[in-house]
Amino acid sequence: MIAFAIVLFLAAAAGWIAVQAAPPNARIFMRFAAVLYAAISVSVAGRLAPQAVADIVLPLACALLALAALSLVRKAPPAVFIAAVLIPVSIAGIAAAVLDMAMLAVVPQLLAAAVLYLVARSGGRTRLYLSLGAAALLGAASCRLSAGLPAQAGLLLFSAAGYVGIALSLDGFVEPRRAAKGPAVSRSR
Repeated sequence: MIAFAIVLFLAAAAGWIAVQAAPPNARIFMRFAAVLYAAISVSVAGRLAPQAVADIVLPLACALLALAALSLVRKAPPAVFIAAVLIPVSIAGIAAAVLDMAMLAVVPQLLAAAVLYLVARSGGRTRLYLSLGAAALLGAASCRLSAGLPAQAGLLLFSAAGYVGIALSLDGFVEPRRAAKGPAVSRSR
C-alpha cells in the first residue's frame, strides 16, 4: 500500500509543478489540493487513521479542484462564494469521519465532479483532460464506498490520476504569451 501512497504523493508534487503557469487564483486552489492529497498519502503510508483522513480531506480536495476549474472559465470567485462552498464541504467531511459514514464525504465529491464536467463542456482543447480527471475523481469516490485493500489502492490511484488530469487541463487553459509588437529594441534618434 505504501507504493500506491507514494504514487499519490508524486502526483501531488507533479501537479504542483504543472500548474506553475496557471493564473494565480487557480494555482492557489490546485496547490492547496496538492497538499491535501499529500496528507492522504502520508496518512496511508504511516497508517495514521487513513479512512478518517480520507473522509475529511477528499471532499475538500475535490471542491478545491472544482473551484480551480471555475476560476479559469469565469472571473475569480468571490470570497463569500468560496466560503459558501468550503464550509459545508468541511462540515460534511468531518461529520463523515466522526460518524463513520463515508457517504457524507462522497456526496461533495460527486458534486465537484459534476461541476468539473460542466466546466469541461466549455474547456475547448483541454476538454478531454478535464473530463477524464472528473471521471477519475468519480472512481475515487466509488472506491471510498468500498472496503478492503483493493478499494484503498483504487482510491489512491484514481485520486492521483484525477489530480494530474485536472492539473494538465488547467495548464492547457493558459494562453501562450504573445510576442510584443514592434522591434525588440527601440531606435534612438
